[in-house]
Amino acid sequence: MSPLGRSRSARKALAVALVLCTSCLSGSDNGLATIPGFIQTIATTKCGLGLGVHKVNLPGDIEWVGSEGVFVFDLANQSSFCLTNPLRPLKGPKPASEISEVKQYFLGVGLPASQLGPVGTTFETDSAGEGYVSAVIKRSIEGVPVRESRAWAALVDGQSLGEGVYWPALPASVSEELMELRAIVASSNSLAVFQSRLPIGFVSGSIVIHHSDVSQRVPGHPGQEITFVAHACYDAVIAQNGDLGITRCYLPDGSEFAFPPPGA
Repeated sequence: MSPLGRSRSARKALAVALVLCTSCLSGSDNGLATIPGFIQTIATTKCGLGLGVHKVNLPGDIEWVGSEGVFVFDLANQSSFCLTNPLRPLKGPKPASEISEVKQYFLGVGLPASQLGPVGTTFETDSAGEGYVSAVIKRSIEGVPVRESRAWAALVDGQSLGEGVYWPALPASVSEELMELRAIVASSNSLAVFQSRLPIGFVSGSIVIHHSDVSQRVPGHPGQEITFVAHACYDAVIAQNGDLGITRCYLPDGSEFAFPPPGA
């Protein structure tokens, strides 16, 4: 039994969380809907592939190859990326304009505005020493970060020099776990009980959503993704041997869930 069912205050906190999680409460008979994702396709990308674009079917991927670049769509997890060759460089970072342009670009082709999280920039350098700015959009569900989702792009003159998107749909169970964890955190008594069951060395914690990493595959089977998993977790930092410790995912019932490492 979840610790939420054991006190009146916990049940009240859960009711509050149900009201707060407005985007989780429509679209299915049981009141919990699949959280929509975002898929970038060859039809929506602004990646400049140049002339002679042709389609290449590979095990697990479809590639569109042109004189100036390639767009790759992963059939297993529906992620995508594009790179131009060579990368036509920006002459210097333009963080403010880059963030605004990239946000509008992805929102315009279907990225859910309600899931728009923090946006930052990186300044990349290619093999020739030229640099370009890319903006990275992080995902957020009801203010809760989704660690493994991301969408990034480098734009110049309205065209994408490079980009990547991994923004999968999430099962309704994530919404349910999120509501339960919010109820636990909203009640000081429930939170104290929950934290008391964590391993020795607990330092701090926060609610996050995790899902399978973009790089996870079945070894030796291109295009075959491992079973997709997603959970809302209480990410707890556990100190070990005097160092800052590791972060471990705990579900609402207090059990630990270990996600496969990237590339596993």
